[in-house]
Amino acid sequence: MKLYLSTVALLFFSISFSQQVNPNPWVMAADTAAEITYTNPVIPGFYPDPSVCRVGDDYYLVNSSFEYFPGVPVFHSKDLINCEQIGHCITRNEQINGEVNIFAPTIRFYNGTFYLITTNVAHGGNFFMTAKDPAGPWSNAFWMDMSEIDPDLFIDDNGKASRVPAVYDWFEYAAINE
Repeated sequence: MKLYLSTVALLFFSISFSQQVNPNPWVMAADTAAEITYTNPVIPGFYPDPSVCRVGDDYYLVNSSFEYFPGVPVFHSKDLINCEQIGHCITRNEQINGEVNIFAPTIRFYNGTFYLITTNVAHGGNFFMTAKDPAGPWSNAFWMDMSEIDPDLFIDDNGKASRVPAVYDWFEYAAINE
């Protein structure tokens, strides 16, 4: 029995010093000396449907706020790990003229202006807002005659903006600044 235990111990000891050669030269081992840790979620609490845009070295994040007012919280981060809330997009009743039920906002930046496009399910439509500073103030809603959900905003190199809805059985592309 003693010989059996010695053999098993020697086997485990020799395996612990063996090294497997990586046959793929493009796969590299992680730098274990670097201490980079963070806890998920990076924004604890109820912040669904995030949308992020980068402006220089800064990141701005918005998310669904549903029926809560003020609506659409805005966060700022330099590293996408440490986020600080800097404001809300909807802070005044006259901005949307009615009930609030905001789903899946999208934030974009173009030519010195921030754009937010989203769906107000209670009102039954899409709208967009603008601001020079993401912390606010944000403009009143510009309503669009389009009722699909989860819109995105595409801005081409010439500055032409188009709304792209999340429609699951077909694709629609609608210009909004013509």
